[in-house]
Amino acid sequence: MSGGATSSTTPPSEKLQDIRLSPRDVSKTDIVIIDKQGDILLKVGGGDRAIERFCVGSKALARCSSPFENLLVGNTGEADSPDKYLVTLPGDAPEPMRILLLIAHGRNDDVPESLSTQQFFELVELASRYDMIAALHPWLQQWINPLLEAINSQKLDLLGFIAWETGSRRLYEYTVKLFAKQCAIDEYGNPLHPRDGLPVRLNKHTVRTGFYDYALKMRGAVVREVLFKLATAIQNCLGNSVCQRGDSVVCPLVVFESLTKAYEAAEIDWETFRSSRFPSYRKGLLDLASSLMSMKYDNVQGHDCNPIPSIQKAVAEIWKDKELSLAEEDERHFEERAMIYDAAKVDEDARRRRVDDSQS
Repeated sequence: MSGGATSSTTPPSEKLQDIRLSPRDVSKTDIVIIDKQGDILLKVGGGDRAIERFCVGSKALARCSSPFENLLVGNTGEADSPDKYLVTLPGDAPEPMRILLLIAHGRNDDVPESLSTQQFFELVELASRYDMIAALHPWLQQWINPLLEAINSQKLDLLGFIAWETGSRRLYEYTVKLFAKQCAIDEYGNPLHPRDGLPVRLNKHTVRTGFYDYALKMRGAVVREVLFKLATAIQNCLGNSVCQRGDSVVCPLVVFESLTKAYEAAEIDWETFRSSRFPSYRKGLLDLASSLMSMKYDNVQGHDCNPIPSIQKAVAEIWKDKELSLAEEDERHFEERAMIYDAAKVDEDARRRRVDDSQS
C-alpha cells in the first residue's frame, strides 16, 4: 500500500491496554486519541516530517477505506491480536491524516471548518491514496467556497488537482481557464507563474491531471482567434476592402494608420500580418485583452469603417462560450468520479459486512 505501511510489535509501554486512558489522563500522553476504545496504534510521519501516534479503531477505518481494510483486517493476521501491533505509515503527513481519521470515526464536530489551499490539497492527496475521497464529500463545498472567494491569491494547479480528484469538472474547467487567462509563456512556449513570472514546476499531480497542457491548449486557441481578427483587419486594409462606402484610397489609409498605431501600442507586431504567419504572444491573455480594449482608433469623417470596435467587442466576449475540451479518457474520469458519491453508501455497507464477518 502506498504510504509505506508496516506493522511491528510494540514495546510494552505502547500496548493498547496501556493507552486506554480516562478523559482526565488523555492530556498526559503524546498519543492522539481518535477512538478511546481503539484497538490499533498508527504511527504517522517520519524523515523530514513530524511523527504523531493515533489511537484508532480498525473497524471504523476498514468500513470507509479499502486500503485500510486490506491493511488491518486482511490476510496478514494483523487484526487477530491488535494489542501486539503498531502500524507505521512513514510516508504520510500527520495533519491531513488526523483530519481523515476524525472523518472516518464520525467525529464531525472536530473536523476543521476551513482549510488553506495547501491543507486541502494534502488532505485530498491522502484521501485519494486511501480510497476515501467519498468520505470528504460532506465538507467539500464548505472548504472550497472561501478559496473561490479569494481565487486570485490561490495556487490554481492545487485547486485543479482537488477538482480532479473529487470529480468536480466545473471547478477543474474554471481553474484551467483562469490559469490560461493569467499565465504568460517563455520563448519555448512553457507556462510562467502568473504571480512571479517564474517557470511553473511540473510535478506528478499536474502531469496526471493534464492541468498545464489543457491550460496552454486553451490559451493557444484564444491567442490564435484574437490574432486572426487582428490580421484580417490589416489584410483588408492592404486589399482596399475596408471601406463600407466604396472609398478605395483615403479611408483604407486612415484606418491602416490607425490600426498600426493601435497594434504597436498594444505591443503587437503587425508587420507579420502581411504574411500568413502570426506573431508569438508571450504575455498573459488578460494583458492582451486590456491592451486591445484600450486601443484608440480613427475614421474618415462621416465613415464608420474602422474594425477596432468590432475587434474589441469580440475580445470582450471571447471567453463567454469558451469550453474546455477534454480527452475522452479524462471525460470518463470525471464521470466515474461523479458516480463515486452515489456508490459510496453501497460500498460502505459492503465493507461493513466484510469487516464484521472477518472479526466475528
